[in-house]
Amino acid sequence: MNNGKATLKETARKIELTIPSKKYWFFLILGPAWMGGWLFGWLSAFSMLTTGPDNDWVFTGFVTFWLLFWTVGGL
Repeated sequence: MNNGKATLKETARKIELTIPSKKYWFFLILGPAWMGGWLFGWLSAFSMLTTGPDNDWVFTGFVTFWLLFWTVGGL
C-alpha cells in the first residue's frame, strides 16, 4: 500500500530508502499539451515567415518580431 510515506528496506549489503512522489496529474497532462500548442504556434509563424509575401515588410517584420519573442518565451 502506498500511503505517501518513505519506506526503508535494509539488507545485508545495502540500505534502500524509497520516497514516493506526489503526482499532480492536471499539470502532467497540461504541460505537454501547452508545449504542443507552443510548438504549433512557432511552426506556424516560421512557415508564414518562409512562405509569406516577400514584398510586405510590415508582415515580415511583425512575424519576425513575434517569432523572436515566442522563441525566447519558449526557452
